[in-house]
Amino acid sequence: MSMIEQYSLNTQFKLGNTFCNGDLSCYENLLKRIENISNKSLDIPIDYRRNGIELSVDITKISKELIYKIFNTYLEKKRLHRDKNKINKFLKESKKPCTEEKELFSGWCKDEKEVFPSSKIHREIDNQCKDYNLSLSEKDKKYIFFYIANRLNIKLNIKAIQSTMVQQLIDIPDVIEVIDKLGITHDHRLKYDFYYFLAENIYNLLLKNEKKIDFISIKNAIKEIIQDKIKSTSTSTSFYPKYTFVL
Repeated sequence: MSMIEQYSLNTQFKLGNTFCNGDLSCYENLLKRIENISNKSLDIPIDYRRNGIELSVDITKISKELIYKIFNTYLEKKRLHRDKNKINKFLKESKKPCTEEKELFSGWCKDEKEVFPSSKIHREIDNQCKDYNLSLSEKDKKYIFFYIANRLNIKLNIKAIQSTMVQQLIDIPDVIEVIDKLGITHDHRLKYDFYYFLAENIYNLLLKNEKKIDFISIKNAIKEIIQDKIKSTSTSTSFYPKYTFVL
C-alpha cells in the first residue's frame, strides 16, 4: 500500500468502521459529547444488585457502542467495509454519497428525544400496574402523559412504546457482562429496568440539550397518581385531583 493510499484511507475511514462522504455533524457531535463526559464511571444502584456486590460501568464506552450501533442501522450493509486491506474497494465505496442516511440518523436523534421518555413512562405505568394489580384505561394514560409533559415542559408521544436506545443496549458486550455479574440475567423485569437505567443516563448525557430529565421524579409521580387511582376507585372520588408533588 502506497503512502498516498494509506493517507487516503486514514482520512476517509471516519468514525470507527463507518464511512461516508460529507458532513456527519450529528454523529460527530454525539461522539464529542461522549468524550467530554466528566464522570466516565457510573455506579449501579443497589436495586439492581441481586448478588450484593458493588459495581460500576464505563458509561463512555457503552455510549460509544450504542451510538455506533444505532448509526449503522441507518447505513446500507454494503457501505460497512471492515477489511482495511481491500483499499481499492474501500476507497470506491467511501466516495458514495449517504445524504439519506445522515438525514435519517439526524431524524432519529430528534425523534428519540420524545420517544425515550415516552417509552420510559409506559414502562413505569406497566410496572406500577403490575405491582398494584391495576388496569388503567387509555384516558387514564393520556392524563398521565399530559400531566408529566406539562409539568416538565417536554414533548411526549403516547404512541411511542419502544425505544431504539433500549433495544440496542441489549447485546452490547459490556452490558451483557455487567448483567451477568449483577445476577439478573434471568430476571426479565429487573434486567429491562436496568437497560432503562443505562438509557436514562445516556439520554441525559447525549440527547437532552436543556435541563436534564429527572426520571426518578417521573417514576414517583406515576406511583402517586396510580395510588390515587386506587383510592378514588374505592371511595368513588375523582381520579384527576390537583397534585402537590414536584416534578
